[in-house]
Amino acid sequence: MARIIPWGGGSAFAKAMVPIIEEAGGQVLHSAEVAEILTRDDAVTGVRLTSGEVISCPTVFSNAGVQNTFGRLLSHQAATGQAMLSQLNQVRDTYAVVGINIGFKGSNEQVGLQPANIWSHPGADMEQNLIAHRLDFNAPFPWYFITFPSTKDPHWERDFPGKATVEMYAYTDYRHFEQWAGTAWMKRGDDYLTIKEQIKQRLLAELYRHVPTAEQYVDYVEVSTPLSYETFAKRERGGFMGIEASPSRFEQKWLRAHTPIHGLYLTGQDVATDGVIGALAGGVIAASAYLKRDLMTEIRTAG
Repeated sequence: MARIIPWGGGSAFAKAMVPIIEEAGGQVLHSAEVAEILTRDDAVTGVRLTSGEVISCPTVFSNAGVQNTFGRLLSHQAATGQAMLSQLNQVRDTYAVVGINIGFKGSNEQVGLQPANIWSHPGADMEQNLIAHRLDFNAPFPWYFITFPSTKDPHWERDFPGKATVEMYAYTDYRHFEQWAGTAWMKRGDDYLTIKEQIKQRLLAELYRHVPTAEQYVDYVEVSTPLSYETFAKRERGGFMGIEASPSRFEQKWLRAHTPIHGLYLTGQDVATDGVIGALAGGVIAASAYLKRDLMTEIRTAG
């Protein structure tokens, strides 16, 4: 039977993988942001953390996205670095979103949640909806995406009885948030807090339209904007899905796991395509490049 997410939620990945890494002599760090990928003579020598600590290593896999990897993490003093930076002109950011994460005091059944995701649009003319919202933030969001994580984990009721969760996102344009670019988290002023409250109310209203019983069980709501993705995921202009999945993007032969820097590999969705499945495929491609094995075929034909 197919399972949408692992039993135990996303943390199940860490619980399964970390012991394997540590048993092989590796170490897993958290809250350890990389400030720079260190190179010498076009070869990786390690990484420098924002704390100043240097970790020496001959190989780096970057899941930060090509814009961060080539544009921010690599030195541009060498000719190779300049060449990699110039390639970024061939790709564009994907779209930005606003979102809310909601916690409920009530079980999935009480709140009225079902496993099926919801895509919702204000009308059939998608292009006109996009244009209208790009011009005016108060125009309807061109689309909403609503998903119900707590309904998809078979262990949820055992681990978190009497609780439920919803994640919800809506398309927006970064230009509506550009006035706060470069400001510090939690210090963006009252106007920013006001627009976050507007986002919260607009998205909750859309949720209640589909799940009316949810309103009475809401316990906690966290709002995100494109600036949230800039701050916490280092995604420039809030482009949380990496680079735009346009025809020209797939013509870029340099968008691959190998890079001109010996020992530096790209992984994640920018290597394959946007989204969770793209990120997963990008990881397999990067591992294949490093191991010099066709892991896609091995996985497909296993068992």
